[in-house]
Amino acid sequence: MTSSLRLKIACALGNTAGSLSRLFKRGRGETLTGRVILALYPNAINELTKNRDVVLISGTNGKTTSTSNLVNILSQFAGEGVSTSRSGANMPAGIVAALAQSPRHRLAAIECDEMYLPAMYRAISPSVVVLLNLSRDQLHRTGEVRKIAQLWHETFTKDDVTLVIDRDDPFVEYAAAQAGHVIRVSFGGRRHSDGATCPQCSNILDWSAGNYACSCGLGSKLADVRSDKKLSGPERNTVLVTEAARLMGAEISAADAQEILDNSPDRISQFDVDG
Repeated sequence: MTSSLRLKIACALGNTAGSLSRLFKRGRGETLTGRVILALYPNAINELTKNRDVVLISGTNGKTTSTSNLVNILSQFAGEGVSTSRSGANMPAGIVAALAQSPRHRLAAIECDEMYLPAMYRAISPSVVVLLNLSRDQLHRTGEVRKIAQLWHETFTKDDVTLVIDRDDPFVEYAAAQAGHVIRVSFGGRRHSDGATCPQCSNILDWSAGNYACSCGLGSKLADVRSDKKLSGPERNTVLVTEAARLMGAEISAADAQEILDNSPDRISQFDVDG
């Protein structure tokens, strides 16, 4: 049996399993779909991303919203369909399920769990990686933030991918320090709750100027894009994914970018009901 036929069978059986899961109301089926595919064809993620342009989005906060936002931006301004997971399934099983969907668009925007990002980067060979932030919002201890920053730092050591990062986060800046091609976006600086010491050399970070500085040089590289300090978290993430969309071929004017920013998606919404 050829590898392509084996992959087709694995995807067909996986999608059937997912459909049955939804039919019997046992879940959305994405994780089951992916588990079946990977069990039958362990190299499926690599095979399913050949000849496709993939963006990986990772960080502590805003992955799902930012991925959905990027899909909408690419659909509107790149004029192509985009493969993605609408449910936020961001581990290998969910990722392979998103990639196996039909139709298999050339463009794919994939949300990725922080811990799985190095492995997915190696399996997928993405065109762009968006690093939103690292904090203890879900990573409960400071050591876990530093562990992930170190994992990312050891992963991004070449120039075969473009990183789009919020350089105001010292952990994200450290993660990208060895990468060959980085688009650094700055929003004017804001103190990081876990950023007392430098993730690169462990010295005390100097935040006296409203931004971090260290004797080892972390944070000394100038931003490529400067934005407004007053932006909220979802708005900052919108700026990052807009830059990623441009790298993926979206033609976005300054007026378009402002409109996208003004309509930044957020999980928190306000509604008026009967006044």
